[in-house]
Amino acid sequence: MNSQVSPPDDIALAHAHFLACLQARIAEAGRMGRLARGQPVASPDDPSACQLFPTAEAQVLAYVDGR
Repeated sequence: MNSQVSPPDDIALAHAHFLACLQARIAEAGRMGRLARGQPVASPDDPSACQLFPTAEAQVLAYVDGR
C-alpha cells in the first residue's frame, strides 16, 4: 500500500476506517494461512476493525462516483 496517498479531508475518516478493515482482512488471511500450515497464531488485536466498513465503503465509493 502506498502511504504517500492522502485522501481529501471530506472522506479522510471514512478512508481510515476502510483502510483499517482492509488491513485487518489481510492480516486475518495471513493468520488463516498460518493455521492451515499448522503454525501457532495469535488472536487479532482488534476483531471489530470492520464494524464501520459498510458505511466507510459507501462514503468512499460515493465520493469516487461523484467526481
